[in-house]
Amino acid sequence: MDGLGHQVLTGPGVRDAVVAAFGRGVIAADGSIDRRALARVAFADESARVRLEAIVHPAVRLRIDAEIAAARTSGAPLIVMDCALLFESGLDSICDATLAVDAPEIVRLARARAAHGWDESEVRRRTAAQLPANEKCARAGRVFVNDGDEARLDVEAREMFETMLRGDRAAAQRRPSP
Repeated sequence: MDGLGHQVLTGPGVRDAVVAAFGRGVIAADGSIDRRALARVAFADESARVRLEAIVHPAVRLRIDAEIAAARTSGAPLIVMDCALLFESGLDSICDATLAVDAPEIVRLARARAAHGWDESEVRRRTAAQLPANEKCARAGRVFVNDGDEARLDVEAREMFETMLRGDRAAAQRRPSP
């Protein structure tokens, strides 16, 4: 969903609404939305983030619905949605199965810092705007632990994928025994 969020920011309607809500300081030199500047403003306080989500999320939802419709029309046997805000956005309501990928907090922090170049306070500020990891795990039908054991994670993902392809949604949602 992050990719779709970035895409909708390029559309004139969303871009103009973001500039109207947050000012010209969120515009990059090339006229596009400066996502870093927008993030600084949007994550500064909850009301700003909520305002941004009210602009961006409806446009993202339209894109998601269109992509799902296209996948169904093309006969896709399975549709997978990678969405950090699945539960927060209510998109879990359109899913046959939900999965959370979790990792120890120190690993999550290190990965976010490495992927985005954020310092620890920025990572914590952004994750504070989401449901806590333990709540996502509690709400998900399945939880995979991504603690670095790529072989185990690959086996678990393939098993769930094959289960879903067989149409056994109930088995896909069963939590494995510890």
